[in-house]
Amino acid sequence: MLFKNLNLYRMGEVIDRDRLVAFLDENPFTPCLKSQERSAGFTEVVGLNERVFTVSGCHLFCLMVEEKKVPAGAIKTALNKEIQEREKKENRRLKRDEKKALKEEIKARLLVNFPPQAKDTWAYIDTKNRLLVINSSSRKTGDAIATALRGALNDGILYQIRPQHEVSKKMTFWVSEDQAPEPFSLGDKCMIGDGDGTIRYRNRHLKDEKLQEYLRDDLFVSELALVMGERSQCTLTEDFMIKEFALSDVAMADLDAGTGEPLELLQGDMVLMSDEVNKLLENLLKALGGEASGEEDEVVAEEDE
Repeated sequence: MLFKNLNLYRMGEVIDRDRLVAFLDENPFTPCLKSQERSAGFTEVVGLNERVFTVSGCHLFCLMVEEKKVPAGAIKTALNKEIQEREKKENRRLKRDEKKALKEEIKARLLVNFPPQAKDTWAYIDTKNRLLVINSSSRKTGDAIATALRGALNDGILYQIRPQHEVSKKMTFWVSEDQAPEPFSLGDKCMIGDGDGTIRYRNRHLKDEKLQEYLRDDLFVSELALVMGERSQCTLTEDFMIKEFALSDVAMADLDAGTGEPLELLQGDMVLMSDEVNKLLENLLKALGGEASGEEDEVVAEEDE
């Protein structure tokens, strides 16, 4: 299993495997009930009777989320109909709080008719580097997992990794100079903007004159494709998230798949991937002035609206 996205967090302490297993076991995934809108919890790793797969000091685990989404149009149609019927029957206008309560009743009623949609998000803890890596391009999803895991830590320290330098300014400089710091080279795509809108460049040389003109007009690079030597490639974002992470054929040649059994394949993937992620993170932080102190930054998951 190779991650495509790297949502990166630093942990204040090395988490004990038994404590992690106990915590995940206390928060298992259970499917949505008929009237339930959302259910989330940790699942067992396929092929194991446990929720944690450990290899080379890395603990792999999975969060499963099941949701039922009722189309807003269906709720609105049913709500308008019931409001009209009640107002006609009671010969009065419904109050705002009555309409709100009625809307929730209708939503709960309709939930029974919609099948849940499941999504799994994999993550691993690198105990050697006090690193939490989440395979998601969503900061909201990453923060939700990180916030949950804080409950398994004695010191509760868990924060997003940030570099010393502002990522957007450095990426804008690299594209303007048509050169990235070693061991990186520029990829063939980027996204630029000014805060009000964005322009995407794909499969084009980043020395494109129109792109350079935009940068001279104070637009900035918010996402940039980078290639790290012969080992990997990724897209770096302005908030220091890594998307579209992929290992090269050169790196994949080092994969030890054992006999090809599923768990041996998983073990080989984890050993290779965690090593390459560490190399990528180390080089990115070096290119961006090192890692900023973040122990006082509290990770807080956003509430669902």
